[in-house]
Amino acid sequence: PGGWCFDDEQMPRYFGVRGLESDGTLAYHTHAGYNRCLANKNILFIGDSRVRYQYMHLASYLKSGGTFMRCSDTSPVSDEECYLIHEKMYSHRLGSDGWKEWYQNTTEMLNEEGLQTSICDCDRPLDSFPSFTHENRFTTTRTPYGDINLIYLQSYQDLIRIHRGFPPFGGGPGFTESPCVPGYCESVDDAYVGNLTSTLDTLIPLLGVTHAFVNLGWEHLYPFPSQSELSCDLLDVQTRHPGVTINLISHPPQRKRRNTKPPAYDSLKCGVDVLDRTSPTYKVPKRWYWDENHVLGVLNR
Repeated sequence: PGGWCFDDEQMPRYFGVRGLESDGTLAYHTHAGYNRCLANKNILFIGDSRVRYQYMHLASYLKSGGTFMRCSDTSPVSDEECYLIHEKMYSHRLGSDGWKEWYQNTTEMLNEEGLQTSICDCDRPLDSFPSFTHENRFTTTRTPYGDINLIYLQSYQDLIRIHRGFPPFGGGPGFTESPCVPGYCESVDDAYVGNLTSTLDTLIPLLGVTHAFVNLGWEHLYPFPSQSELSCDLLDVQTRHPGVTINLISHPPQRKRRNTKPPAYDSLKCGVDVLDRTSPTYKVPKRWYWDENHVLGVLNR
């Protein structure tokens, strides 16, 4: 597809409007470069599972130092990195507890003594509507340059719910209340419930957020006009909290719509920064998706 090239390992990489270097190469950060760049920053992600994939890929990369955002999800052989990202792709590995097991396993995978700690405010009771479930994650990675804090808050329908025991309502350094056990958090009371903009206003100062990548949730509920209106709300939040950088993160379109020309995110009503995940998927191969809504590692990266 247009805007893509192969790297030295023959894996597709998107260069888009940025273009290649003068010598025809594509520059990108090493693991040490990510550590140096992100050190002493608190980075907040808010959105649905596709935003969570970005969070999980990054948290895993900071811990492992392997290949950035790459799992062998086109291979029939199970890959631990893919299991961490795609909760359904290796569903045969899950027992009857399903999500509970996945929440616990992935939280354990993101922990390594002396290097990285991660907690998961997570529950998905059977037959519960997704908006009334919880998946909030907080991961701290220690680097030679300072700590990196990554926070993910689940939002499917512009609704964020946080239990007691999860930062900033407990569960972190200096807090007396312990976080709940991943997958078994439904018995804990909510400490906070709010929409996207109120959550940003509340948590930016409490968590010391320096950067945020956010969207409202499922794009069929919030098409481009809604996102355009959101761009103004996000600029207002940014004005109220000088020093934080807020990015609207867009979604890859549904697989059946990948050949439809995407909206121009430089035409949003207000000029908020955008992490555009929509444009790179224009006319990509169908095989780069693993179901109608979720993309493989090549597009997550």
